[in-house]
Amino acid sequence: MFKAAGRSLSQLNHSLPGGGSRWCPGGLDRRVALAHVLSTSKWGAAPPASSPALCLHSGGGRESLDQFSFESPVKCQQLRFYRSGRVSRSIEQEKPQPQKASPQLMEFPWVVWPSLWHSIRNWIFANLLIHRYLDQEFDMTSFKRGAIQALVYVSQELSKGNFEALEGLVTTPSLEEIKKNFAHFSLKQRLDLAVEKEDIFFSFPYQIGMIFTNEGTTHERIFVEITMCYHVFRGFQEYVNSPSASEGGLRAVYDNHERISIANYRFIREFTKGVVDDWTISLANHFKPGEHLQRQ
Repeated sequence: MFKAAGRSLSQLNHSLPGGGSRWCPGGLDRRVALAHVLSTSKWGAAPPASSPALCLHSGGGRESLDQFSFESPVKCQQLRFYRSGRVSRSIEQEKPQPQKASPQLMEFPWVVWPSLWHSIRNWIFANLLIHRYLDQEFDMTSFKRGAIQALVYVSQELSKGNFEALEGLVTTPSLEEIKKNFAHFSLKQRLDLAVEKEDIFFSFPYQIGMIFTNEGTTHERIFVEITMCYHVFRGFQEYVNSPSASEGGLRAVYDNHERISIANYRFIREFTKGVVDDWTISLANHFKPGEHLQRQ
C-alpha cells in the first residue's frame, strides 16, 4: 500500500510545473518515505534504492534516504525500535512496575479516617452507657494507652510468626485465620508487621459497639467491641528531627507513602454481670495505602 502511494505521488509531482515542489512540501515527502521504511522493515531487509518512495522530491531533484535528516534524535530512536521489532518490549521495560500489594491478615474493610457520626456515638457509649452501667472504672483515655501497648506487642510477635505467644490475647477463630494468611507473606512483609511505639503518630477509636445475646433471659450476655485505627510512620522520630519535617508539615508526612502503614485492631470484652473478663483481639489487620495508590 505504501509503495503504491509513493508511485502515485511521484507521478502527480512530475505532472505539475516545477517538478511538484509547489504541490508537495518536504514534510509530506518525509512522511511517505518513513512510511515505506516502516512497511518494509517488518522482515528485517533493507528497502531497495530504486523505490520511488525512497526519493525525496525537492524542486525536481533526488535526495537519498542516507542524506535525509530526521527532525529529532527521538524519531531516530523510534525508527530503530521499529526496525528491530522491539518497540513494545522497550517501552514496557521503561515503565516502573507497581509494587505487589501485601496480603491481608484478615478480611475486613480498611479503616483510615475517623467518622463524625461514629465519634459522637462513641462518646455516648463510652461515657453514658459503659462507664455508668457496665464498668465505672472504664476510661477511654486509659483504654487507648493499653490498646497501643497491645498493638506493639502483638505486631512484633506476629512478625516473628510466634503464634503461641498470642494465644489468649487473640480470639481462637481470628488466630486461625491469621495463621492461614500469614503463610502468604514474604520475609519483608512479615518484618514490616512489627510496630514500634515511637512510630505511632496518630490513633483513634473508630467505632464502639455493644452486643447483647439471649437478651431478656436469665442467660443474657453483654459484650463491648472497640475498633481502633493506628497510623504508623516507620522512623517517625528520625523524620521529625529532619529539616524536611518543618517545611512540609503534616501533609509531607503522608507524602512518604513507602513509610506509612495503617493497622486496624478490634478489641472485645464481656461485661456480663458477675463475669470477670479481659480485652482480647478479634481483628488484626495491617495495610499500606501507598501500595494501593501506586497500582492506580
